[in-house]
Amino acid sequence: MSGIGVIHNPNAKKNRGKNHIVPSLRKIVGKSGIVEETKHPDEIPRATEKFRNMDIDILAINGGDGTNHLTLTHFLKVYAGQPIPPFIHLRGGTMNTVANSLGISREPTEQILKKIADKYTRREKMDVIKRNIMKIGDKYGFIFGSGLVANFLEAYYEGRTTGPGTSPQAPGRRARERDGRSFRSR
Repeated sequence: MSGIGVIHNPNAKKNRGKNHIVPSLRKIVGKSGIVEETKHPDEIPRATEKFRNMDIDILAINGGDGTNHLTLTHFLKVYAGQPIPPFIHLRGGTMNTVANSLGISREPTEQILKKIADKYTRREKMDVIKRNIMKIGDKYGFIFGSGLVANFLEAYYEGRTTGPGTSPQAPGRRARERDGRSFRSR
């Protein structure tokens, strides 16, 4: 057993200000894994190389859809045509669209990772959901949008607070304005 490799993005929405989470994640994986905190996207390649050299068995990504996409992009480059390890999305982001589409539990990060780590150390079989991944340019991911979708997401993230509970009309209005269109609701 080579272990569980955890990429932790402290800048992801649900991870911000939670200084206790890295020690907690390290305690959960214990000797069966390693946690790498990546404070900037430029730190992901180093962590990826480290995990590749360790030949990890499971990749756990604690961030949002963006962290997911950047981490998988680097893993696919480093693994150069070889299969990457199965991965679990730990729901550290704002929307967690990929995790939602896969039916990943909405439990806190630590609980999700604990279940995985417990099954791993007991060598229990884990459910694996296979999905195709898109490659656009030199990047990989599961989500793609252009036009209004891209404008909406830009507007969604430009405010001081983001998330489903914050003024849902404002991002849509700003996205439409950016797209050069004006709509009236009836």
